[in-house]
Amino acid sequence: VTVAAGQDGPPGFEDGPALSARFDGPCGMGNMGDGAIIIADMDNHRIRKLFKGVVTTIAGGERGFADGPGADARFNGPSGVALDAQGRLLVTDVGNRRIRLVSSEGATTTLGGADGPRIEGKPAGIMRARDGTVFVTTVNQAHRILTVSPDGTVATLAGSAEPGEADGRGEAVRFLNPMGMAEGPDGQLYVVEHGYCKIRH
Repeated sequence: VTVAAGQDGPPGFEDGPALSARFDGPCGMGNMGDGAIIIADMDNHRIRKLFKGVVTTIAGGERGFADGPGADARFNGPSGVALDAQGRLLVTDVGNRRIRLVSSEGATTTLGGADGPRIEGKPAGIMRARDGTVFVTTVNQAHRILTVSPDGTVATLAGSAEPGEADGRGEAVRFLNPMGMAEGPDGQLYVVEHGYCKIRH
């Protein structure tokens, strides 16, 4: 293991050469396909980019909620990062309970519109499967796996607001804080269930 970005010492915020940069609670990461790595810097409420040994901020600033270009955008604890089938960067904005769209230049909008309904619970993990389906896990007040369509429609794939441990289908399934996800070689969705320290599929 070697350090790709960030430095020893207290958390903070600083752009610049990778080993001089500072982060505060970096969570999700995504590969843009051009060699750039996107980082959801949760406690700095920013979306950062590591590219050719340099860390820059492409979106975000003080905590809040606002769409807009680059530094005008506002997040509240961005966590997960994924690319959808259209090549858009999707970000789970935990505190705002929304899915945000961020362009490579940092222009930020909200999936479904800024005035659209919030997601029940707090969105945590996000991933795109090989067939283009986008999945989102939610924690706290809801323990679900959601699907997100390109037009912003959100539907429950499995789980409910009631926590628990039960296999089955649809809303009969019970999770306790599902978080990270990965698609297996068999095409099944594997989910890290943080609450029970298990892997579900």
